[in-house]
Amino acid sequence: MDKPWLMGIDLGGSGARCILVNRSSGARFSASGSWRFAAAPGTFGTGFDIDLALVWEVVGQACRDALQSARIEPAAVAAIAVSAMRFSTVVLDDSGDSLLAVDNRDARAAGEYFEVADKMGAALLQETGSWPLPLHASARLLWLKNQQPEQFARVRTVFGMGEWLNYRLSGVRAIDTTL
Repeated sequence: MDKPWLMGIDLGGSGARCILVNRSSGARFSASGSWRFAAAPGTFGTGFDIDLALVWEVVGQACRDALQSARIEPAAVAAIAVSAMRFSTVVLDDSGDSLLAVDNRDARAAGEYFEVADKMGAALLQETGSWPLPLHASARLLWLKNQQPEQFARVRTVFGMGEWLNYRLSGVRAIDTTL
């Protein structure tokens, strides 16, 4: 088996973990790194901006450390799977630059949530099986439209953290339909 290794990357609220598993032997190696995101200015402690450059750096280091621990080259990895925190939101423009990146604690769109729930709550529940929440992308996009209309006009892609990392790894903008 010329590519016996599988890599898993998990993005959590406080850091990233990379695990390597050998499909033949079952050998496992892992590494992790941490981050901390401060409260976003002007959100009265309800908003938390994700530093995507830091996330990319921590993920890269965790992957390099796991590969080094396993004493393998990246070419020995057959596939990569990414998992990430629910209710994170990353909004990109045409160039792939971030317009908004927030974690699952971010509730700056609480006011917009009430508007979404009032106007579309029943329809969203019927269509998706889920009542809208302040942590959903719909409220966050409405917040961006209301608070930063010039940024909102540039929105081209809305991701969760996992999809953002997949985009960074592959260059393909795609989303998991279950999210």
